[in-house]
Amino acid sequence: MKTKIKRYFKVQSEIERYGYSFSMRRFYQVVAFSIILIVVIGITFNLSRGYLACVILVMVASLPQIITVTYRGLDSQQRFADLNNYLEQLVMSFKRRGNLITALQETRQIFAPGAMAVILDRAIGHINEANGSEAYRQGLGMIEEKYGCSRIRKVHDFLYDVEKLGGDYGSVLNLIDQERLLWQERVYLVAAGKKQIEKTIYLSCVMATIIAAVMGLILPDELNVFALDYLQLLTAGYLVAIIVIVTVVHSLLSGGYFEELRVLDQHEYEKYVRLHSQRGLLNRNDIISLFIVAVGLLLLAVGRQVVAAGILAMVFVLIIIKIGGRKKRCQRVLQSNLSIAFMYWLLDISLLLQNNNIHMAIKQSIEKAPAMLQNDLKKLVDDLEKSPNSITPYQNFLGGFDLPDVKSVMRSFYALDRNGSGSNGKFLNDLLERNNHLVDKTEKLALENRLAYINVLQYLPMLLATFKLLGDLTGFMMVLIIKMKGG
Repeated sequence: MKTKIKRYFKVQSEIERYGYSFSMRRFYQVVAFSIILIVVIGITFNLSRGYLACVILVMVASLPQIITVTYRGLDSQQRFADLNNYLEQLVMSFKRRGNLITALQETRQIFAPGAMAVILDRAIGHINEANGSEAYRQGLGMIEEKYGCSRIRKVHDFLYDVEKLGGDYGSVLNLIDQERLLWQERVYLVAAGKKQIEKTIYLSCVMATIIAAVMGLILPDELNVFALDYLQLLTAGYLVAIIVIVTVVHSLLSGGYFEELRVLDQHEYEKYVRLHSQRGLLNRNDIISLFIVAVGLLLLAVGRQVVAAGILAMVFVLIIIKIGGRKKRCQRVLQSNLSIAFMYWLLDISLLLQNNNIHMAIKQSIEKAPAMLQNDLKKLVDDLEKSPNSITPYQNFLGGFDLPDVKSVMRSFYALDRNGSGSNGKFLNDLLERNNHLVDKTEKLALENRLAYINVLQYLPMLLATFKLLGDLTGFMMVLIIKMKGG
């Protein structure tokens, strides 16, 4: 029996995968406590046995998700701490030693037995044993695959290129570590914000449930209002909705220590560019949608189906609003993603500028640049070859978008080109320091916007409780009228 339950819920195996243990005895205790809690709430709401059983089934079915997500959040927190310590020590050791394998070996020494120690042993062993130029990439790739964070790939690529190309990299490494500190602060701030939002939503659920139970506590038992079928269904639906809210909120807000800004891939970028560059407001799909809705609206109006016609009219208006705002939405999405991609590209070009002039650095950076920038960078290189002494190619880079930070950096590139490579060092330091703060500001704003959407859920329990009370009040009035007529 126990084996079947394990296999059905898959809780224990999932938790063990995260490096924790969770006995079935403890799982039964959680289930028993949850059932007792639902029974007490059900009695308070005068819920019948059939509906109470349905709510209990929903609660029990949600427990595997809640428990698994809890341990997933703990694992995410530990993995972030390991990765943060790894990046800090790796950069510090590389700055001192100037050799990547030595830096990896020193970094390994700070970790006690655990997931990070295991993967570092594997990576170092592979680099030492394998032959060929790909040994480093394969070994570092093991760490990157384990932690799945783009930041670790950027640092690895930078250190690998520094070892291969050389250059005065000390100040750049300091700025990379500064960016890591900003990332650490940002992640912990967002984690604290998530916990606060989660507590607020849970408190809202508790308060809403207490308010929703008030009617059952104050009405006299002889009225037997809550025996009405629709009120039994309404009460069960309310409790199920609260359980779903708690499960969804816990899933959304647990963990997430590796959340990053995702840049559009090439296919998505081209789609937005097509929509943005489209002439006129309407495309073929828009015309077809509007025609179908207009015909349906006309038929309903002729048939005097007022309610259905009103709903369809609202749909028609919503389609018009969506079409009208599409170009601005595309502009906003493209500008945001191009800004982020440009910031990430600056780190790559900073290394290339150690040993190249600005023209050559831009040309060599194209291969590793974000996909959405590659065509514009190729055009920039072509324009520079035609007009090497002009500021116009720099000014025209991403010229179709309002990106003041990008324009400012491109003007700085032109000034660097005119002044010669002797001023590279100070220019790069200023550029990367400003870039660090821009990335920090952009990522903070994006993460706060995501949390703002989730925070709206705190109002949902109160809204549900309001509908519940309205339903109870309606039932009370119905029973009271029947009693008065009967009297």
